[in-house]
Amino acid sequence: MGYEYSIKCSVDDPAGIRDILQGLPHFARVERAGEREQSYLYRRPENDGQLPNALIEIAPVGFYFCDYGEGLDILKEFVFRLALNGSPVEVIDHND
Repeated sequence: MGYEYSIKCSVDDPAGIRDILQGLPHFARVERAGEREQSYLYRRPENDGQLPNALIEIAPVGFYFCDYGEGLDILKEFVFRLALNGSPVEVIDHND
């Protein structure tokens, strides 16, 4: 388990969001769980464990983010880039 967050924002440009997701630091790969479900995985070079440092999934009202360790900077950069895109962004911390 990791630290979980929901990121609420409107997504008007799926291709632009995909570019943001793949342009974040430490992007490793996309995993597909089904036809529409995708997980974007982020792994630091020094991480040789089974889990990535962070994972982002597209959700119905934004995104799901899980920090498995040392992924908080990726969350901050993602929110920053979403905000630069003009989207109002709300981060909900599910760890309280």
